[in-house]
Parts: sequence; C-alpha cells; structure tokens
Amino acid sequence: MPYDYLQEDDEWVVVLAGTGMVEVDGHRQTLGPGDWAFLPAGVPHRVVCTEAGTSWLAVHTPPA
Repeated sequence: MPYDYLQEDDEWVVVLAGTGMVEVDGHRQTLGPGDWAFLPAGVPHRVVCTEAGTSWLAVHTPPA
C-alpha cells in the first residue's frame, strides 16, 4: 500500500524513463518520459505505481 509523503520543501519530479502515477492532494497524474509534476511543500503526495525500470529525477527546493 502506498503511503503519503509530507515534506517541508517543494519538489519537482520528471520521469526519465518508464511510466508512473503520482497522487498529489488526492489528484492522480500518470507520468511518462519527459512528463513532470510539482509537489508543493506541506501537501500530501505519494507514488501510486511505477512500471519496472522507471527512473525519476527529483529536485527539492525551499518553498517560496
């Protein structure tokens, strides 16, 4: 069962290969190569599922 992350920093994620699904504040988004998602600080989010071999790049920054 996926679980929520709750972070103090904003996070940008981009899928480099494969596919995955994230849930941000209850809204699901499927991501493929080149797709990105913004995960605001203090907002619950989770990785719902990924295909084998999926790779992500995540960048964390202090909130504005």
